Amino acid sequence: MKREALLVSFVVWTVLALGGLLAGVDSFFLKFQGLKPVFELISLFGRHDVLFALALIYSINAGKKERKEMAGGLVSLSIAVDVLKRVFRRARPVVSDSFAYPSGHSTLAFFFYTFLFLKKRSPLYLLPAILIPASRIVLGAHWFSDVVGGILLASLWLALIFEERERKAGP
Repeated sequence: MKREALLVSFVVWTVLALGGLLAGVDSFFLKFQGLKPVFELISLFGRHDVLFALALIYSINAGKKERKEMAGGLVSLSIAVDVLKRVFRRARPVVSDSFAYPSGHSTLAFFFYTFLFLKKRSPLYLLPAILIPASRIVLGAHWFSDVVGGILLASLWLALIFEERERKAGP
């Protein structure tokens, strides 16, 4: 049930975002340019290469199942984001040769840090899960709706992984 609700949420949000119905909200968040230096540092922890390196470090002490879930999630999400960007071809708020929707930093960072939160139950992991997506808006790299779309997509992936885990564990 969770995955269906998340899938519907992602689809509805995508239609609203790409249909221009969230333009007012998208523009509002670009006003926080004074915080740019702080958010440039925060954004580094959402880069694909950094996240994959952190996942590799995490996997050293993780069990086989966790390693598989983490690696499978990051790799499949990376592919999904790339495909969706090419399909939707949404322009970024700034001139760029890459597409915006959904935000790759936001999707992968939210997946990675929320996965860690769900495994370790430490609220510290929620800070980067929220701050990295926020950084993409403040830096002008993404619209607010790109970031929320990425968070919804990552949430769907997490639901799929944890529902599969529960299914395999049985009643």
